Amino acid sequence: MPKHLPSLLLTTLALLALPGCGGNQAVLDQLEQCNRDYRTLAERLAARPPVAEAAPPAAGNSAVIDKAGPEVYARAVEAAGFSIMNRTERFIQIDMFGLKVQLFPQPTSAQLFAGFSSSRAMSPVIINEWNRSKRFSRSYIDREGDPILESDIDLEGGVTEQAIVTWIQTFAISLKAFNGMLVETANQPSL
Repeated sequence: MPKHLPSLLLTTLALLALPGCGGNQAVLDQLEQCNRDYRTLAERLAARPPVAEAAPPAAGNSAVIDKAGPEVYARAVEAAGFSIMNRTERFIQIDMFGLKVQLFPQPTSAQLFAGFSSSRAMSPVIINEWNRSKRFSRSYIDREGDPILESDIDLEGGVTEQAIVTWIQTFAISLKAFNGMLVETANQPSL
């Protein structure tokens, strides 16, 4: 059985199970294209040189840490190749490809958050497909009906600063794919 067939079958079944969502081929095609784009990005990430060669850790330190303050996360953002737009003790606002991302640092964990405004209602089918088929990030529709993308890192048990840099870079790949999916969805006719 081809690798993509199970995901296509699940997507089709999900669409058929929702009232008013009968097999809209344009949405299915868009989801498949997003999956192909995401796999291509993931393959490029896997094939590139290790992050340490591409962007060495700011501190040059491979020590394992289990707690970090905002300064560690700020160094990781810059080592990952992104600009800090604003920084407080509660959050770091990052510019990723022209999109605003919030990093919420805690001593033993952190969260990356990107919220999008949508003039159209976002289909739960599309968000569910993202969560079913993607790793390292999650999406949901907030109370206002807008799509959200998030990722967390847990420092308990220990990580290196380079692991934090890699987490940020991985989120950037997810963000680019998620944004592309939203743009494609916005260009599709309404269900």
